[in-house]
Amino acid sequence: MLVFKINEIPKGKSVEHLSVPDQILDLSGIPYRGLRLDITFERREMAIIMTFNFETEVQLVCDRSLDEYWHSLSGTYAILYKEGAEEESDDAQMSVRRLDISGNIINIEQEVRDTILLAVPLRKIHPRYFDENGDLIELEIQEDEAQEMDPRWEALKKLKETNQ
Repeated sequence: MLVFKINEIPKGKSVEHLSVPDQILDLSGIPYRGLRLDITFERREMAIIMTFNFETEVQLVCDRSLDEYWHSLSGTYAILYKEGAEEESDDAQMSVRRLDISGNIINIEQEVRDTILLAVPLRKIHPRYFDENGDLIELEIQEDEAQEMDPRWEALKKLKETNQ
């Protein structure tokens, strides 16, 4: 699905828009839907610069409530395919890959997958825990909940105080 033939990429700049079927990519168990890719190719004499933008929704599990919710993600990544490249490299915004003209194939599945996974937030908080300004609502412990806390926490606090 995310494989392109080098000989079909025209010289100069070209753009391709793709709607990727759901669950084609292995996102390590994270369901996604509506993945759209806008890919810009810039073919030069000895290199191809490819930049893709993606938009999708992923289903996450809230760290606070364990409720599932859909979260929108977007991102951009660039890959430079260069003939005769000595070393391949990766960073957060761009990769450098060898251009194998004889193989005639560019496969970007791994780069798309990694870019999506890197866009997943570390803290997964359900939207209901944000106020109208987008600020995180702090949790308040009720009195009856505070009394039901595990008594071992008090012992740990005392231990911490004596070790300081």
